[in-house]
Amino acid sequence: MSLKDEILKHPSNGNRHCHAGAIIQSLTDEDREALNTVLPRIGQEPGYTTVWLLKILKNEGFTIGENTLRRHLRGECICR
Repeated sequence: MSLKDEILKHPSNGNRHCHAGAIIQSLTDEDREALNTVLPRIGQEPGYTTVWLLKILKNEGFTIGENTLRRHLRGECICR
């Protein structure tokens, strides 16, 4: 396939979740609700930072990169 053909293909592979979205979907309803209550606070309130959330997620066994999480929080990922 040519470069042009590759570029013109729709970028979605059918997976409508970035890695952060996949993690969120895998959570229990209770954990998802708790996470959704803090997501809007990230970067808006003292102490609620991306690094803080990354530490929590990693302590719970989730592997996610800082840039991936930041893109998700800004709405710049495939989830949006």
